[in-house]
Order: sequence, then structure tokens, then C-alpha cells
Amino acid sequence: MLRVFVCTSHLSALLLTLYAKRTHLPGQLDHLIVDLGVRRSSVIDAIRMAAGLHEWTRITNLSVEASEEHSFRPGLLRRMIRKWKEAAFIRPLYGLLLQRYQRRSDRRIMQRLAEELPTTPPGMTVSLHVHTECQILRSLRTLHPGAEVSYFEHGQGDYIYWNAPGAVPGSLHVLFAHLFRKYLAARGRDATQVHDLDLGVDFAGIAEMLLKPDHYPANFPVPDSSPIVFVLLEAVDMYQVPDRFWADYMDRIIEDLGDAKDQYFVLKPHPHQSSLSIERTIARLKERGVRHHLLKETHFGIAAEVSFAAWAPHVSHVYALVSTACFYLSVLYPSERITYHYSTSFLERYTRNAPPMYKRLFGQMKPLIEQVFAERCVPY
Repeated sequence: MLRVFVCTSHLSALLLTLYAKRTHLPGQLDHLIVDLGVRRSSVIDAIRMAAGLHEWTRITNLSVEASEEHSFRPGLLRRMIRKWKEAAFIRPLYGLLLQRYQRRSDRRIMQRLAEELPTTPPGMTVSLHVHTECQILRSLRTLHPGAEVSYFEHGQGDYIYWNAPGAVPGSLHVLFAHLFRKYLAARGRDATQVHDLDLGVDFAGIAEMLLKPDHYPANFPVPDSSPIVFVLLEAVDMYQVPDRFWADYMDRIIEDLGDAKDQYFVLKPHPHQSSLSIERTIARLKERGVRHHLLKETHFGIAAEVSFAAWAPHVSHVYALVSTACFYLSVLYPSERITYHYSTSFLERYTRNAPPMYKRLFGQMKPLIEQVFAERCVPY
């Protein structure tokens, strides 16, 4: 049997690797593919480290490896396309151009995959383990039309787009399976294909092990007397938030804490975070006199769910906007002394200028966050 696993991030590579290791049977061929896209070198490095937990038959990287200075902030042209592509007079032309681009892209991908994937003799079964937004799924399905498809979570999109009209049918394996089944049932939707993602290991222990190599330790003294506030910075540039957003975000956290003078902020950027957003965040904390430490360099590409292991014993609060990482942390690192905070209402105030597609996305995310993910979290 050939099992193909397609990852998109450090976290997805780790979750898929743990699942592949737990379910592997003698004689199976396990092939890990890093999906299309642009990823910082630190992310690719983190993916390779996570993949090392399983003996893969082969690992293929289809992504473009970028420097740590690469900016993911959308340029003017991309912002204009996102804003206007759904206008009545543009939508038909955009749709035709997109289809043409996808056909050409799929042909190139299929050629590459045909070279990378092992030849499957007649009768050999193939299974695909992907995320709902996997960019090479169409090509994989063309090469192996009879393959069984299983979807695995690595973010909120896997809940939103799974079983959507036109999606390739398949089971869904997620950490919030019980609550998601209730969510679907309340809306009259079938939830029989939603399964618990059983990792079969102590995730925090695995995370600590991954942080042991020389280039991953926190290598920063943890203040003995100061409780740590772990802040998840988020890649929300696609909402076209105003420049003041990042300063306002820090102000809102400080306001919610009541007094941040005795707190120590540890900031975890998103791998797709723009440099401008980080600069404005740091500038605001300096203005407010808040002591802080930015997890950067190789830590930039490590999933928050992994880097958190180094700080968890000292953390009193975790703050996020709508980051799935906050909800994952509340499940993977349950603790009575840690309060996990999220805020859909704060981000919503700044989505006024967002392109229509992202306004719809936020509208789909909000009820999922409040009814499925945030059971162990507190809104602010």
C-alpha cells in the first residue's frame, strides 16, 4: 500500500508524522510531500526535524524556500485583485484566467509527482492524507483516481472547507471532533465521517524532545519573579487591517491584564507574519514600557504548539485573536494556572476594508471558534 501525506506547515508535518508512525504497517510505503507555496527556510528546517520522527520511504519538497527576511505582506496588485475579483464585470474573466492557470499548473505538478512517487503495481491500494486546502490534491487524484482520501486538520480551514460543495469526499480527523460533530448535527449535517485525531503520544513530551537540538533552545533567561504572557502574533494582513492595528492589539492585551508592568511578554510570530506588523508590535511595547522577548530566527518557523513547551512551566496567560494555535494549546497543554484568551470581537472591528472573500471567511470562522474551539478559552 502506498500512503501519501501532504503537509503545509511545521504543525501539520508533526501531526501527520505522528499519525503515520502510529498507524504504519509492515510493507507500506509512506511518502511525505511538502505542498506548493512559499515558506521561510526556518519552516522547512522545522518540517524536516518533525519528519525525522518517522521512517519515511521518501520526502519531497514542492515548496519554494525563502529567506527569513521574505515579506508575506500582500503588494498593491494582490490587494487589488482580492478586492475586485468578485465584482460582476470582472468575475467571469477572472474565473477563465484562473481555470487556465490551474490546468497548466496541474500538468506541471503531475509531471513532477509522476517522477517522485513510486510506481504502483496493479492492485496496490493508494491512500491520500491531506488538508482541505491542499494545492496538489487535484493532481494526486488524477494520478490515482481510486485513492481513498482522508483529511487532517492543521487549522480552522479544515473545518470550514471539509465536505463543502465540490470538495473531494473523505473522512476528517481532528482534535475537536466531539464538539464539531455536535456543531454539524445542530445544523442538520452528517457528522459520521468526523473522527478524533488520536496522536497516541504525549504531545508536550514530543515538543520538548524536538526543542533539544542545539539550534532550537529558547536560549533566553526566563525571569524568576515575572509571570509570562505568551502572545500569539497573527498573519492578518489579508484582512487589510490599518497600520495602527498592531499597536491597538498590544494596548488591548495590556488593558485586559489590568497592569502589565509586572508581566513579561513572549511574542511568537506567525511564519507568514509581515515584518511591518512585528516592527509596530515591538515599537508599541517599548512605548508602554512592557518587557518582552521576540521568538525569532530559527524559532520563527517552529509551530507555536511546539515552541510553547519551553515556556509552559512559566506561563500565566496566553493571548491570541483568532489563532487556532491558542485553541490547540488549551487542549495540548491543559493547566489550571494558565488562562487562554481569544477575541473575535477585537479583530472583527478591523475587517471593514477586508476583501469580500476574507469577510466571508471570518463569518465562517466566528461561530466555529465560539462553539467548537474555545471551550477551554476566555474571550476578551
